[in-house]
Amino acid sequence: MWPRCAAISALAAVGMEPEVLAPTHLSPAGSRRRASLRAARVGGAIALGYSEGGSHKLVDLKECPVLAPELAAILGPLRKLLAQRDGRFAVEIDLSLAEQGVDVAIKGLTVEGLQQTEAMLDFAREHGLARLSLDQGYGPESLWEPDGVSINLSGVSVPLPPGAFLQATLDGEQAL
Repeated sequence: MWPRCAAISALAAVGMEPEVLAPTHLSPAGSRRRASLRAARVGGAIALGYSEGGSHKLVDLKECPVLAPELAAILGPLRKLLAQRDGRFAVEIDLSLAEQGVDVAIKGLTVEGLQQTEAMLDFAREHGLARLSLDQGYGPESLWEPDGVSINLSGVSVPLPPGAFLQATLDGEQAL
């Protein structure tokens, strides 16, 4: 597996050889609870997906079998929300699965005026988001957060600030 080879190569580059190296752990499909995506208007349509490795190319997602179903379910509605925007744009979207539901953080999308603000709030309400945060250039600000957003870490519910690191899968967290 490439992660194992990468670790061995990195150690060898500094003259070290591991005595013990645990086997690579693979989390099951549909278990990813965090994703960092990009979205942009491309040829009149909304492309929403991941950046291709080592480039700025946006790989448009039609489906993503690694995402938790709750995160995968919000992709289509996000496309529709962004399609309502005029002109060209490129944004970053971070999705996290919290105890309260889906946490959506959008960076680079400017929301001006009552109509655009209400459209964002309606989106958050209609899709039962745990939180909707926007970073319009001044850091993330919660636009919608009906209850505090938290994550369960080893049986303890702790606050999850916007943009906080979260291990990609619960399975992977437990393996660590």
